[in-house]
Amino acid sequence: MKKSIRIDGMNCGHCTASVEKALRAVPGVTGVSVDLASKTASVETDGASDAALKQQMFNTFNMGIGFVLAIAPEDVRQTLEYLDNAGFPAWEIGSVAAGGAARGIVRFV
Repeated sequence: MKKSIRIDGMNCGHCTASVEKALRAVPGVTGVSVDLASKTASVETDGASDAALKQQMFNTFNMGIGFVLAIAPEDVRQTLEYLDNAGFPAWEIGSVAAGGAARGIVRFV
């Protein structure tokens, strides 16, 4: 079964390749073609239901969070300003502490 999915936020060939790679990792997906110009992905599936495929994609794509950066806490403010000025809205969504070294987590779209 073939489906067309709108994918906002792609701006370059690297984005296209990343989205295509991520879609290929979704269980039930048997083929993918991503088009940057139309911001769509043509996805072939093994017949999985739309609900099952949507849940698998939700899980694969960071539970809807999108792209994240792990950066040093002292760099969060400057990074947020830089991304905002570049036209990429961003938010600090938490922190990670492993081995005693905290890292700020920034989401941007």
